[in-house]
Amino acid sequence: MRKIGTITVVGAGTAGLVAALIVKKRFPNINVKIVRSKKIGIIGVGEGSTEHWAQFMKYVDLNFVEIIAECDATFKCGIMFKDWGKDDYMHSLGGEDISS
Repeated sequence: MRKIGTITVVGAGTAGLVAALIVKKRFPNINVKIVRSKKIGIIGVGEGSTEHWAQFMKYVDLNFVEIIAECDATFKCGIMFKDWGKDDYMHSLGGEDISS
């Protein structure tokens, strides 16, 4: 059986970078290479708008406080779904402590 030495992730958007971090965490002895285009800018559109983001950050050992400071991020308490149906809906986020 051949041993895998490197996994290449194509794309450095949120999905590509999340995939690369998860692969590196799960398989620490495998090199992870990311291929990205310098022509495509960063699009930040609510990645933290899911209750699963805290679980992801813990899994890959990202420090919540450092991320907030480094990214100049803002806190989001919920998402308003306006005109998505008969009634507007406010989906609240939170409930899990990610500060530790």
